[in-house]
Amino acid sequence: MFSLNSAEETYGGEKACRGQFPYHVGLKMYSESGSAFICSGSITAKNWILTAGHCVKDKISAQIIAGSVNINNYDEDSQIRSATKGDFYLHPKFESGSFVNDIALIFVRDLKFSDTVQQVQLAYSNETFENFDSFVAGWGMIDNENLRYTKLMVQSVHVCNKFYSGVDTEKQLCLRTTKDSSSCPGDSGGPLVLANNMKYEQVGIVSFGENCTNGDPAVFTRVSPYRNFIEQTMISRYCSMGSCLGLPGRN
Repeated sequence: MFSLNSAEETYGGEKACRGQFPYHVGLKMYSESGSAFICSGSITAKNWILTAGHCVKDKISAQIIAGSVNINNYDEDSQIRSATKGDFYLHPKFESGSFVNDIALIFVRDLKFSDTVQQVQLAYSNETFENFDSFVAGWGMIDNENLRYTKLMVQSVHVCNKFYSGVDTEKQLCLRTTKDSSSCPGDSGGPLVLANNMKYEQVGIVSFGENCTNGDPAVFTRVSPYRNFIEQTMISRYCSMGSCLGLPGRN
């Protein structure tokens, strides 16, 4: 599932501690047939999860696991929530072949912030982030129940275009991986973050790659071009619930 398909699980890396990545959530996505697919996402606001578009496409429901580093045996104070197809907001121009616009939001009810459940700041900078060290986490191939994380370096998109044609400089990021450490099956939709003054800022979303154990580069969706999509989706949902007041652009 990693051959120009969705990115999979974090390969190698270190085990994450509880509360180390409080914005990171596990997603069990269910198709109409009942099949379950593991993805990741990030808490970007109290009621919102940011993930990859291909994670929600053709899915009818989701289980959201927040505050746990174990995807199956949840920690005692974990928060488990459910969402249905009506809570999924896939980018209207998502292209499943090229993975352009590979971004989606999931509305989640009654999520409560705590030491292990927090939102992440989105980085809307237009920087290329080339040669920046970044972090990605997921449930990896070595021990796929426990959240693992690894450090990767952002590369020029031209590097990825040597492996995959048509990588979009404005909408995607290219990450250098190694044979020992990468994002691989199950971590699609997970956040790519930079550490800035001891705080994490999300710059990307795990999208796709070729072979996670060979050191081939991986492609991530950039967050910055989708600020309008993210904000307008939230406004539209809240307004449909009769709660427009206090939102950006509303009196």
